[in-house]
Amino acid sequence: MSKQYTEEFKATVALEAVKGEKSLQEPAARYGVAAGQICEWKQQLQQGAAQLFVRKNKADKNVRK
Repeated sequence: MSKQYTEEFKATVALEAVKGEKSLQEPAARYGVAAGQICEWKQQLQQGAAQLFVRKNKADKNVRK
């Protein structure tokens, strides 16, 4: 049976990985999560980060790209 992690936990671990201040092995050991899993969460965070800034009103024509 695989472990279940909360979204908050995944975000915390993934943000630490994105910062790149430590190797993946350090947070893996501290949080008890495989380095490969942290790498996957990091990729998911990076791929989904732009969605945080999606405007609800897409008709705004003054948006810089």
